[in-house]
Amino acid sequence: MNMHVNAREAIETANQNGEIIIPEYRKVEKALAELRSRYANTTFDVTTTKGMQEAKKARQEVRGYRTSLEAKRKELKAPALAYGKALDTEAKRITAELEALETPIDTQIKEEEARKAAEKAEAERQERARIDAHRERIESIRNLPLQFIGASADRIERAMDDLMANTLEGLEEFTSEAAIVRDEASAKLFDMLSLAKANEEANARLEAEKAEREAREKAEAEKRAKEQAELEELRRFKAEQEAAKAREEKEAAMRVHQFEAEQKAAQQNAEAVQAVSEVEASVPVEETVEVSAAIEQNSKNISNRDEAISDLRAFGLDADDAEALAEALVDAIIDGEIRNVSFNGTI
Repeated sequence: MNMHVNAREAIETANQNGEIIIPEYRKVEKALAELRSRYANTTFDVTTTKGMQEAKKARQEVRGYRTSLEAKRKELKAPALAYGKALDTEAKRITAELEALETPIDTQIKEEEARKAAEKAEAERQERARIDAHRERIESIRNLPLQFIGASADRIERAMDDLMANTLEGLEEFTSEAAIVRDEASAKLFDMLSLAKANEEANARLEAEKAEREAREKAEAEKRAKEQAELEELRRFKAEQEAAKAREEKEAAMRVHQFEAEQKAAQQNAEAVQAVSEVEASVPVEETVEVSAAIEQNSKNISNRDEAISDLRAFGLDADDAEALAEALVDAIIDGEIRNVSFNGTI
C-alpha cells in the first residue's frame, strides 16, 4: 500500500515538474543514457566473427536492462492490480446495495412517468380525434353540394333548408370556420337550385311541346284514318253500286236474250207447224207422225240450247263476245268435242 502511495506521490511530483519520475526505474534510466551513447546508430560488421560477437554482446546487455525493467514493472504493479481488484469488488458490493435502495425509487418514478406519458398520449389521441371529428363534420358540409349534382329542385331546396338549420353546435373553436364553409356550400346549392329550376322549366316546356305535338299527330292520324275509312267505304259502296248495275244490266240482257230466244223458238215452232201442215197434206199419215215427232224434238233441243247459253252467261260470260263463245261451247259439248261433259237431256 505504501509503495502505491509513494508511486502516486512521485507521479504527482513529476506532473508538477513537467516530467514523470519513478525512483525504481532510475537505475535503468541512467543505464539507458550510457547505452544510447554506446549503441545508438552503431553498425556492427556481422559478416565477421568478431563483429557478430560484439553485436550479440550488445544485444544481451540491452535485453538484460529491458527484462529487468519489465520484471520491476510487474513487481511494482502487482499491489496496484490487487488494490484495483479490491476497488472493483468493493465498488460492486456497494453498488448492489445502492441499487437495492435506488431500484424501488426508480421503479416508482418510471411508473409515474409512464402513467403520465400514457395520459399525455391518450389526451393527444383524444384531441386528435376531437379535431378530426370537427374536420370531418366541416368537410361533410363542404362536400354537401356534390351529393345533389343532377338532383331535382325540390331536393336541393330541402338540402338548403337543412343546411341553414344546422346550428354548428359543438364545433367549439372550429365554429367560425364551419360557418364560412356552410355559407359557401349554401351559395353553391343556391346556384345549383337556380340551374335545376331552369332545367326543369325547360324540360317541362319540351314535354308540353312533345305532348302537344303527339296529340296533334294523333289527331291528324285519326283524321287521315277516318278519311281513309270513308274513302274505302265510298269505294266499296261505288263498287257495290257498279256491281249491282252490272248485274242488273246482265240480267236485263239475259232477259232480252231469253225473250229473243223464245220469240225465235216460237217462230221456228210456227214455221215447223206450218211445214208439218204442208207435209201432212202431201204425205201418208205414218210419215206425218214421224215428222211431227222430229219437229217436237228439235223444239226441245233449241230450248235446252238456249238455257245452256243463259247459264254460261250467268257465270261471267257477259262480254261482247259472250254469246258467240257460249254458243261455241254448247255446240262443242253437243258434238262431243269436250270430254266428260254432257247436257242433261238430248239436244
